[in-house]
Amino acid sequence: MINLTTADRVLKDVYLSAVCEQMNKKVHPFFAAIDKGAHTLDGKRAVVPLRYGLKGSLTSTTELGELPSPSQNLFFRAVVDLANIYGTLEISDKAIRVSQNSEGSFVNLLNYEMDTLLESAKFNFSRMLWQNGNGVVGVVRTTNASSVVTVNVHNTASFREGLVLDLLTSTGTIKKAGMLVVGVDRTDRVITFSPGNGVAVTEGDIFTIQGSHGKELLGIPYLFDSTLQDFYGNPRSVCSAILPFQRNGNRMLGTNLMQTMVDAIEEAVETAPNMVLTGFDIRRKYLIEMNEKRTNVDYMVLDGGFHAMSYNGIPIIADRFCTETAMFFLNTDDFKLMELCDWEWIEGDNGRVLMQIPNKPAYTATLVKYANLICVRPHAQAKLFNL
Repeated sequence: MINLTTADRVLKDVYLSAVCEQMNKKVHPFFAAIDKGAHTLDGKRAVVPLRYGLKGSLTSTTELGELPSPSQNLFFRAVVDLANIYGTLEISDKAIRVSQNSEGSFVNLLNYEMDTLLESAKFNFSRMLWQNGNGVVGVVRTTNASSVVTVNVHNTASFREGLVLDLLTSTGTIKKAGMLVVGVDRTDRVITFSPGNGVAVTEGDIFTIQGSHGKELLGIPYLFDSTLQDFYGNPRSVCSAILPFQRNGNRMLGTNLMQTMVDAIEEAVETAPNMVLTGFDIRRKYLIEMNEKRTNVDYMVLDGGFHAMSYNGIPIIADRFCTETAMFFLNTDDFKLMELCDWEWIEGDNGRVLMQIPNKPAYTATLVKYANLICVRPHAQAKLFNL
């Protein structure tokens, strides 16, 4: 007979390993390629030295001349808090009782709940890759207040039906929490919420995932965002030696310009980038150029089974959340997902992961990961913008 004890054991012994495999290898080619682990943690924070320059320990002298005196290592100390990332599933008591005499029904029930949880987790983990840590899902353009509020936003890429969002002012003050997305019109860039929010929505207001404002992963844009004063716990103004390279593309895109970016990185750190990330629009423009030049487009298979076109052996990945007209030239070996643990279930006092929701005939289980993303060689990354 299927019961809570059985369900608990299956979630821990069967599904958890599958969750870790999916979340570590199947979310995004970038996440599949980077290093993951505890590395250097100091309590709730990740602490990593960002080394740059050379140690002056080599010289040429006479046969009996003095040996070289090495200079000190040059580095900045990166300190970042670990983000607290949670995902929950909910199973009603009725659903468990209906399937308790049928293993097939029980497996289908858990499969359905786990699939929906994984779909949401993959979506949000990929979205956070393109955040600077602020958790902003979208910015308001115009509004049309009604019983079911419709809001025009600048971009709909990070919106999906079923998401629960908070509405904040541009300065971060919460105006309304827990707004349910019930419709996404990607043509006219209109988001529909239900019920009505009961507050005035104005141009420039922002939406974030519920409770996540300023608490998400430091994604790739964090490296290049000159509006942020902080750079891994240091004043960005004093970190010029390790800041990544940026270049204005002046609305042009071509292989010569792309090669210039590759050369700039290789000249600076003697390592060529091994992945290019961009948006769908820029990928299409690249394909158009290849077609106009009658040049064959090469493709390759990456870790995790991802397929990508390539430029001189460097995979070009198009990402739905990369909405900028830009190309990011990255060395994935330089990125570390600093984590306190892999994905784990939160366990109660009795060791169970399925716990009854107070005053409800239902049970919930919570997945957790404490992690953040750090680039240990920011100056080995580059961004080609305004393409």
